Amino acid sequence: MSAAAPAISLPALEVLERTPGILRGLLALFRSGAPIKGAAELEKFERERKQTVAWLRSFPSGAGERAGRHEELGTITVAQLMNEFAFHDLGHIRQVAELYRSRVFYPRMGPYQNYYKINP
Repeated sequence: MSAAAPAISLPALEVLERTPGILRGLLALFRSGAPIKGAAELEKFERERKQTVAWLRSFPSGAGERAGRHEELGTITVAQLMNEFAFHDLGHIRQVAELYRSRVFYPRMGPYQNYYKINP
């Protein structure tokens, strides 16, 4: 007997599964020998994210099409909400990467700085 396919087969689920690893990799770039106070919070986030992904995988077939009412947006589906979760998380990863490149590389680029606009 083969394993059942996830009820919601979306790229969002893959992003939600991989976010802790991506963040851990970016956090490692900031290591300077001093302990990172955020490491414990990242571990907590990783544990909670694994629980969330397991919960999402337990949804029955068709759950992505279930709709609910958002106070501001009106009717939304579970699939739309999951895609928003992934989009939101990737935005934070972009922010971390932008901070890193703006503090580590940008100051040392000399005249090439004129070619870029940074948004840390």
